[in-house]
Amino acid sequence: MLASNDMTFSLELYKTKLDNNTLNNTILEVLKTLEANGDNYTDTFPVLIDPTFSFDFPSEERKQAWIEKYKFKEDVTPEEAFYYFKDLYEIESDELYDIRRIIVVRYRIASEGYSVTKSITISNEICRQSALTIDEQADKYPGFDVITNSKRTYPNGNVASHILGYINSISEDQYKEHKDEGYTMNDIFGQAGIEYVCEKYLKGQNGIKQIDMSVDGSTVGEYIEEEAIAGSNVVLTIDANLQVVAEQSLRNAIQEANKKDGKEANSGSVVVMNVNTGEILAMASCPDFSPSDWVGGIDKSTYDFYNSEEGNGALINRCISSPRAPGSTFKM
Repeated sequence: MLASNDMTFSLELYKTKLDNNTLNNTILEVLKTLEANGDNYTDTFPVLIDPTFSFDFPSEERKQAWIEKYKFKEDVTPEEAFYYFKDLYEIESDELYDIRRIIVVRYRIASEGYSVTKSITISNEICRQSALTIDEQADKYPGFDVITNSKRTYPNGNVASHILGYINSISEDQYKEHKDEGYTMNDIFGQAGIEYVCEKYLKGQNGIKQIDMSVDGSTVGEYIEEEAIAGSNVVLTIDANLQVVAEQSLRNAIQEANKKDGKEANSGSVVVMNVNTGEILAMASCPDFSPSDWVGGIDKSTYDFYNSEEGNGALINRCISSPRAPGSTFKM
């Protein structure tokens, strides 16, 4: 198995008729539950608190953008900005980290908006324990809903990365081209390699789930109106064991080449074919990358590295996409 799916849970928040204080307390309880189980949540609030209880802006650039958006004075301090939002959201707690936890979610609500039908995603992935706790005590966490998702996984790490490619959120152009095939703007789409070439086979069909909520936002029932249909499996001609050997041998050869003549060798490629059928049994390109980096959205620093001189064109499949003079062309 070179690429598969694991079941994951995400957490969403819908608008309810809770009063301000109850909303704040509910947010705090949920975030503490996530933290207790080691789960992360989306945090875009640009005031940080360090262990010494000092306030700071993460960057001057974000500070300036903030000043313009909220009409703060130029010399506003991070502490002043912090307490501005504490007062804005009428947070009664005096514990700094609790205040910030509440602000994190309230700030996103104000920035992104939500309603009884449109949610905001608090966390893209939470553990099973958090999911069970929130599901089993739904009346304690009104407005919060646990969603079951599937997450792309690559059990062998970087093995066959150029063959497999990677996935990412569907682009605007891809959506326009494929929206008649059942895609939405929230879908994932193959961006390179087999993930891209076989996208139409790998994609399944979305189901429909109805969620019933009480007046206070508690989930009182969920019904599957239309079952989701899984995508097809794609079987490659690649021999996984041979692929591992080819990649390791290529890395070893590059290291040996560096030792021999002192010149820098930093890339290469290997293709192993069945000469009777033309089937590709292994296709290795070095340097490689981790397809998992794109699952959930690749961070800017990692993407910049892959495309930098230091990354040495890691995203290029040198077997098929690099116009280099071949070495010993055929070894039957």
